[in-house]
Amino acid sequence: MLSHPIKIAVHRTGLNSHTIRIWEKRYGAVTPARSATNRRLYSDADITRLQLLQQATQSGHSIGQIARMPDASLRQLVLDSQVSPSVTTAPQLDANPYIDQALQSIRQLDAAALEGGLVRASLDLGHAQLIEQVIEPLMRRVGELWHEGSLRIADEHLASSVVRRFVDGIRMGLQPALDAPHIIVTTPTGQLHEIGAVLVSTLAAAAHWRVTYMGANLPADDIAVAAHHNDARAVALSIVYPLDDPYLGRELIKLRQALGDDTYLFVGGRAVPSYSHILKRIDAIELNKLSDLRPHLHELQLAETRR
Repeated sequence: MLSHPIKIAVHRTGLNSHTIRIWEKRYGAVTPARSATNRRLYSDADITRLQLLQQATQSGHSIGQIARMPDASLRQLVLDSQVSPSVTTAPQLDANPYIDQALQSIRQLDAAALEGGLVRASLDLGHAQLIEQVIEPLMRRVGELWHEGSLRIADEHLASSVVRRFVDGIRMGLQPALDAPHIIVTTPTGQLHEIGAVLVSTLAAAAHWRVTYMGANLPADDIAVAAHHNDARAVALSIVYPLDDPYLGRELIKLRQALGDDTYLFVGGRAVPSYSHILKRIDAIELNKLSDLRPHLHELQLAETRR
């Protein structure tokens, strides 16, 4: 039986080495062999199991609930999620301790502690609930505290940097099917705050959508070109600030005209209420909170399977 070092397990599963060790120690997900020098050695079966667990957690299942399931049950769980993507009910866990600990790490400018706390929250909650219940409210709170003067600009920068890197890492490890529907995520011209768009990108990938993240501050014509080039079924925009940009309304109207009526347009973020009349006019789907996204993606993906 072939045995592989942890770096091969990392490469083949998309998980990082820390997560693999935690899944082993805390949850007993796999039991690797040991070399003469006590290094972990993973069999092909171990790696296959880790791949199944990774795909199941992408669908929103908590590792604590599925770590000891037989491989056959895991395969069925993954298959069911691919055929009919799940919008799981959030686990009944209090997210406030994770947020409080993260804020403490931010105030101490302790990037390692902040990332470690996010890893623990991800293991306990799963990717989707981590973003919806911990990261989104955390970053909203960081913004409020910074505006109040209760956080330094260095605190805000550290929080944004660590969270951005962590969420990007999750998204890069997700591997939706090649025939999954495609979504373009960005912010329109004049909208420079992109953390909301980053979170949307990862949530969409966790919901088994192929995602092209275009960064921030993109003109309507360029967004439409990206959507048409990728045959995207949807475009998602994050709008945060300013709340009264006269040019943004024009850009939104221009984007709808360029996209045509067949492409779904999601718009979320703190500034949505200020542009609600325009969003209704262009038949955009308003996301009043981040957790509104997954049910919509679920419905659209089901519609795709019927086409």
